[in-house]
Amino acid sequence: MKRFTDSDKWRDPWFRRLSNSGKLFFLYLCDNCDNAGVWERDDELCQWETGFSDDVKNLLEELGNRVEILDNGRILLPKFVLFQQGGPLSEAKPPHRQIIKMLEKHALALDEKGKAKVNDNLSITKAKVNDNLSITLAKVIGRGNSNSKGKVEGECEGETRKHPSEQIPKDLQDGDFEEAWLEYLVHLDEIGHKRPGKTAVKAMMHKFRKHGIETSARAIRHSIEQNYAGVFPETMTRNNVKKGNPNHADRDYDNPLEI
Repeated sequence: MKRFTDSDKWRDPWFRRLSNSGKLFFLYLCDNCDNAGVWERDDELCQWETGFSDDVKNLLEELGNRVEILDNGRILLPKFVLFQQGGPLSEAKPPHRQIIKMLEKHALALDEKGKAKVNDNLSITKAKVNDNLSITLAKVIGRGNSNSKGKVEGECEGETRKHPSEQIPKDLQDGDFEEAWLEYLVHLDEIGHKRPGKTAVKAMMHKFRKHGIETSARAIRHSIEQNYAGVFPETMTRNNVKKGNPNHADRDYDNPLEI
């Protein structure tokens, strides 16, 4: 992935005063954060890839207000989006729409100066997935396919509607997977597709269990991004890379940025 860099940073007093490890760490964050400027923190991988032995916690403190630790432990570079896009985001531009969607996923918004910050309005209305993360509860509970009697289609007679997170088996109850599943249900509502019934959900969970939590969560989000109604985790594994196909041969299915 190619990104803009500022060659004048070496003359910036703030950057110049950083330790060698601090400089390297900041560059590492700029290269490894997502397009919203959020880094999925992995101290061990960072130390292995950079070669430094410094404590990441100390390096974050050294970077000061150039980084922000979010409630979920992820690291935010507040100025990243502004620098990379060079100005305000617009829904009319497809690349910007992807960034806007990613900001919303992280419950972030851009302030009047273009810096990313926690969007308190989104944070308050997010449902509790493990420790108060992600999807809007009103969207998940308030929508769905109902008949005139108020019963959701696909439910058995006398069966009360479960909270969507309760559809997830205990061995799949991971924060990121639950968040992705709830986002998927909202996505189905938005494209006008009926949510899966009890039997379909059970079959889908069996498939997710087979492919693992991380792969399945990535597959769910890929379906949302591509505006699909179905979810296909089997396409996210290396075993299904089509040999000899130049469109697939070099694709890294373990890297969500390559999907």
